[in-house]
Amino acid sequence: MVPYTGFTAHPEDLRWGLLASSILDTVLCRNPALRYHTFIPERLVGVDVGVLDHGSGDELLCLLDARHGCLIKGFDHESPMSPHVRDEFRAWPGVLDEAPRELLAHLAEPEFRREETTFCIWRGRTDKCWWRGEVQEPDEGEWSATLLDHIFLDAGAYLSWAREHYSRKDVPSGPVEAVYGSCRIDEATVRAINPKADSDMVSRELAAMGVPLT
Repeated sequence: MVPYTGFTAHPEDLRWGLLASSILDTVLCRNPALRYHTFIPERLVGVDVGVLDHGSGDELLCLLDARHGCLIKGFDHESPMSPHVRDEFRAWPGVLDEAPRELLAHLAEPEFRREETTFCIWRGRTDKCWWRGEVQEPDEGEWSATLLDHIFLDAGAYLSWAREHYSRKDVPSGPVEAVYGSCRIDEATVRAINPKADSDMVSRELAAMGVPLT
């Protein structure tokens, strides 16, 4: 395996960013199927899960294991590394082979679709950097892993994206910064971000994330 320098976030910052962006997506987008960011605490015992769904077949799955570290797996449906364009329906050789077995074991869950993996990086609990497998890639630049660009670790990056993605140029910066600062939200902040939000629905969905609407 080799160090991966294209992503440097500390696991705690990663978790925080995934949760904050999921809170905000819940407020901004009424339909869960159309949201880009989803956060599921304790999806497995001791494992939180963050999902980034592009909506066109591309997906990023972040597994945050309290004991063993983090694994980020991505699927680019247009990649020549996709199992859908090859004879063998399995992950591209080398992409997953060197990942820690404790983290890799989580991909046995059918919904995580282990075979549909075109890139993967991981960071053990005591590691100081992220790692990837030694992969013979079919095209130069396949490791760009562009879905990583939509992991937003700060309010400014999320706000710029959300205004464009949700066609909401009026999303105010202050409330978004408040959510990123605390990973908490109250009724007034919900109204400031999206006056048309369904408070009851938002409250239920945030509760499932472990975030009470105060």
